[in-house]
Amino acid sequence: MNNTWTKRYTYWQAWNGKMYALNLLKWTLEESLQRLPLYYYKNPGTVKHTKTSNDNKYEYIFIVIGYVHPIIIIDGTHLKGKYLFTMFQTVGMDCNHQIHPIAFGVGKTENGESWIWFLSRLKECIRDMPYIPVISDRANSIEIATQVVFLNTYHELYCRHLLMNMRVKMGMQTRT
Repeated sequence: MNNTWTKRYTYWQAWNGKMYALNLLKWTLEESLQRLPLYYYKNPGTVKHTKTSNDNKYEYIFIVIGYVHPIIIIDGTHLKGKYLFTMFQTVGMDCNHQIHPIAFGVGKTENGESWIWFLSRLKECIRDMPYIPVISDRANSIEIATQVVFLNTYHELYCRHLLMNMRVKMGMQTRT
């Protein structure tokens, strides 16, 4: 007896099936990017910057959705799926230790040029706030971009990253 429920599928067959189902339910990534300007018009006060290539494809996207807090925390994460971009995030922490989103962006890679572009757009929105603390991980590209864009700022590292580096150097087991 041939039971279709017991058939084994490869990872890519399952992935393609998932993508097909998602496309039936919502827009594709290309359609979403074409409709991105509609978001700006429906949300007054949103600040956006985009940079496109010669063939009119997005290279960088920057959107401010919040307001400035006494401490700015920045980081990047690598996106998975069809397009392997990097998402840049900025959150703020207020005096009550509440974390609020400030801005996010998408770029091709996490390098100095990308961070300088992203942080320059952020600076345009928050103006020049002297001595604002910026916290990030140990990425050299973030540290250099912070020094280039925000001249009078304190750049500090996440305590977790410092702890992990100490454990690695001392040969201790690390937990995530």
